[in-house]
Amino acid sequence: KALASASAFGHIVCRETWIRTAGRRRRRDAVGFELSRARGESKSGSKFMNEKQPKIHTRDEQSFFVDRFAPKFSKGPSAWGEISGEITDTLNLKVDYLQSDTELFADMRRKLNSEPGLLIANHPSALDPFFIFPAFSRSDILVMTQRKRWSFIEKKFGSQYVAPFPENSREFQGLLDRAADLVSSGGLFMFFPSGGEEMKTHELQFHSSLRGMLSKIDPSNMVYGFYIDPEAGNTITNEVMGAPRSITDTPLTLAPELHARPRTDQLVIGINEFYSQAGEWQKIVNDTGVTRADEKNTLLTQHFLERSARPAT
Repeated sequence: KALASASAFGHIVCRETWIRTAGRRRRRDAVGFELSRARGESKSGSKFMNEKQPKIHTRDEQSFFVDRFAPKFSKGPSAWGEISGEITDTLNLKVDYLQSDTELFADMRRKLNSEPGLLIANHPSALDPFFIFPAFSRSDILVMTQRKRWSFIEKKFGSQYVAPFPENSREFQGLLDRAADLVSSGGLFMFFPSGGEEMKTHELQFHSSLRGMLSKIDPSNMVYGFYIDPEAGNTITNEVMGAPRSITDTPLTLAPELHARPRTDQLVIGINEFYSQAGEWQKIVNDTGVTRADEKNTLLTQHFLERSARPAT
């Protein structure tokens, strides 16, 4: 668990990416992050795998998997952690919070569950919320979720705890205002600033949600970060998630059109965390002289990666 140091946990690679948008090609800077492990090994590599045969699920269990777990989520965020653990255990996934044996960890988690602010994370797989929820022991939380399954998510989690990804600028501003009101009253707003694009591109690039929130909160408010191992996330996206691939492939249904199959060998997902205050991030946006929104977003992305790669403070 010594991966909290920069040399062992990662390095940053900046490169240019061509992106096709609305039939035209436009150029933008993108920040990619590639993990480099001590001795060239990965947490998702075979050295860290523990062979374990998962429980065989009957068709009835597969059909009602979502009904077995989803009702428990309506009990509120304080119950999400235990349920998330049941789900990851069922899928034979193990979450390794890399700083859990450090002196700083308990104090970081205390701040996470007591201070007002933001929780941000990269998003390499659809299961990422289940890796974060176990850290919660508070209920004054709002989570921005995808819109694709919004009716299901709202019903199971409760509209007081979740909000859909905005479809237009009016909804975007409305969500920012709602989240800012929550933070000002002492609550926590959790979201993935990349919107999950890295599941397809394998590169992390923040959009405007973080920059927008930073303009609405106090410099002393918390910005807490989770960095989820993208190699493990890529393995989940490619091997665990997905609709049935054959007549003998019977994955579990987590949500409408969201399927996951238990692994035969345990996959370990390493997660690094950091605590910071909003003022640190606001300076990046305000003091650089950069005027373009996409360039500001890139600077915030780079700072997130730098913060994730060095020892937590």
